[in-house]
Amino acid sequence: MTDYEKLKAQFREIGYLNRTIALLDWDHETYLPAKGVDYRADQQAFLSGMAHNRLVGIKVKELIEACESDQANLNTHEQINIREWRKDYDRSVKLPTEFVERFEKTCSLAKASWAEARRENKFEIFSNHLEQIIDLSRQKADYYGYEQTAYDALMDVYEPGCTTESLSPVFADLKKSIVDWLPEAIETTGDITEAFLKDDYPIAGQIKLNEIISRALEFDFESGRIDATTHPFCTELGPHDVRLTTRYEADDFTVSLYSVLHEAGHGLYEQG
Repeated sequence: MTDYEKLKAQFREIGYLNRTIALLDWDHETYLPAKGVDYRADQQAFLSGMAHNRLVGIKVKELIEACESDQANLNTHEQINIREWRKDYDRSVKLPTEFVERFEKTCSLAKASWAEARRENKFEIFSNHLEQIIDLSRQKADYYGYEQTAYDALMDVYEPGCTTESLSPVFADLKKSIVDWLPEAIETTGDITEAFLKDDYPIAGQIKLNEIISRALEFDFESGRIDATTHPFCTELGPHDVRLTTRYEADDFTVSLYSVLHEAGHGLYEQG
């Protein structure tokens, strides 16, 4: 087995752990009983620490270095994998395992408190967890390091190479266009009402409609499914396992429909 094959096997197993965490998270937001929240947070924290330790371990470090020294014998796709694995390693090695576990546990608990706060319409139920997440996110940015703003360090995870400085002109142009256009839009649509959409729409019928629409978009139900949650999302749990979620309102079918249309877009991307 070559060094590249050994490294690929390491990241495959790290992927197993991360997708197991994602599966637990999906269950957390769909079917987990209320009294199971604390234990679930411990599970996710433990597995996140395990995946992190596997990623930043000496074996992965040495294999990355060996592959970087053997670039001439790797094809283009393999070289790109090495480049991305190096980025993952360099970013992750800056984070202490204890911090990774604490961040994961806090986020897991926060989701449950947010759902309760939304249900009870009491922000104070969630506010403490929100403060913790903001504080931990700032700590994460400090661990990563940055030149100008903390947000640059966090943004690079999702939009590599982008910074607040590079994106500011984009949003400035958008702001000007939107502000100029908004009064006309408000005047044009001011008399439009959505009242006619309010009616009694059985949830079973909405579920069927969402399935019909998703199939029309060519979402593959042999490799995915749709479930109910508080805040819709899409998650990919494996090469042929993509989960869409939506929220149902008995008096407004557009809530679930628009969510499914949006999340199906992500799902189609994940299904290739």
